[in-house]
Amino acid sequence: MNDNRVVEVRVANKRVGSGYLLTDRLVLTAYHVVAGGAPIHVQPLDGRRSAERLPASRCWPSGPVDIKAAPERDAALLLIDAAGSRAEPPPDRVRFGEVTGRDCVSCWGLGFPDAAKRADGSRDTMAVRGHVDPLQGLRSGLLTVHDNKRPRHGDHGSGWAGISGGPLFTTDDLLIGVLVLDRNITVNSSVLNAVPFSGMLDLPGFLDTLTAHGVDPRIAHEPLDTYLTAASRAAGDQPYAGVLNDTTPPLAKVYLREQVRCLEEEPGDRPPPVSQPVSLPTDKVLADARTCVVLAGPGGGKSSLLRTWLHAGVESSLRGDHGTPVPVLVPATALTRGELAGALAKAVNDKLRLKLPETFFRSRPLPDVPWLVLVDGLDEILGSDARRGLLRDLAAFADRGDTDLYRFVVATRPLPAHELSLLGAHVPWFDLLPFSHDDVPQVAHDWFSKS
Repeated sequence: MNDNRVVEVRVANKRVGSGYLLTDRLVLTAYHVVAGGAPIHVQPLDGRRSAERLPASRCWPSGPVDIKAAPERDAALLLIDAAGSRAEPPPDRVRFGEVTGRDCVSCWGLGFPDAAKRADGSRDTMAVRGHVDPLQGLRSGLLTVHDNKRPRHGDHGSGWAGISGGPLFTTDDLLIGVLVLDRNITVNSSVLNAVPFSGMLDLPGFLDTLTAHGVDPRIAHEPLDTYLTAASRAAGDQPYAGVLNDTTPPLAKVYLREQVRCLEEEPGDRPPPVSQPVSLPTDKVLADARTCVVLAGPGGGKSSLLRTWLHAGVESSLRGDHGTPVPVLVPATALTRGELAGALAKAVNDKLRLKLPETFFRSRPLPDVPWLVLVDGLDEILGSDARRGLLRDLAAFADRGDTDLYRFVVATRPLPAHELSLLGAHVPWFDLLPFSHDDVPQVAHDWFSKS
């Protein structure tokens, strides 16, 4: 959750609620907060604009809603007037999720409840911290949220009044609902309800309004989104320990794209270059080949190249661009133990400290989208028999005509040609060229200026 997207909603200076900015102008809130035709103002939490109340109007739903008969429709979208909108949209993209299964889901929300009211009538924020119980309130169509704090005001009613319209997020930063009301089921418990975002998508006009304002409404796929988020955090790390005050700048800040040169497959320990080698950007390698080999000597940039591809791929997937394979980086030595999907899951879980199921890599991450397996350090498998066995396995997966499940990029120091040829005659090999003399000053400048 981006705290700066949270807004306080006031209707004619009497009714108070909360909301969340989906774009720089579009606010998600609860319908009962903004029902009727009274003037609406929103006040962003962003400290630079904390004193400014911006006029807004309800853009969805267009007509009245009987939320007593249909509590699952207690949601609304507001549009901040153009004259009061922010100059720049929020930098991050809101991602959406849903609660599935039977297990409780940890969650948190933020808003402006009565419990945070000041003496002068203004309000501060208070967080909801607890869990969603998916087996409670199944007939209501609402999410049931159990909070850990129970901010009660005794005879004066619930301390949660005013938090209606506030966002409800999972701990994986997925927006799953809008807080709408609070029920005192027992004297010692605080239970809130939320309208699920996935249910809003079925309401007339909601999806059209979101897309008209540039909001990507797709539900994140768990545990894929968990993997992508963790991989994104790890992908920017340098592959080698830092030497500048124990710190290194993120890889994307210093990496200069190298060029590759295609090599012909011919007998010998190392194939000679083509008669007129052509240099091309490394990105083009991924676009042109299903499976390929990248060759370079020690310190030649293989690991950095794979991490750059990993970072670019996961960021693209997190942005909702699902037209390219989803990358996963794995050391070659990890693939010599057990079947491929299980070995991938174990390697990723160990590296990213996740708990992905063993079956996670046995199917495509998304419909018609394969995995891009970035295999680092084939030469680090010391036994030639083990290397050849892995190459045969990769070739078998890559050659399956009935399923486009995996694509492979194998990075290695030079190895005997008869080993690499096990991947197949159609698999290209690429020589990763070193930085030129003119590149070195730029890399050094970037490194020292951004560390």
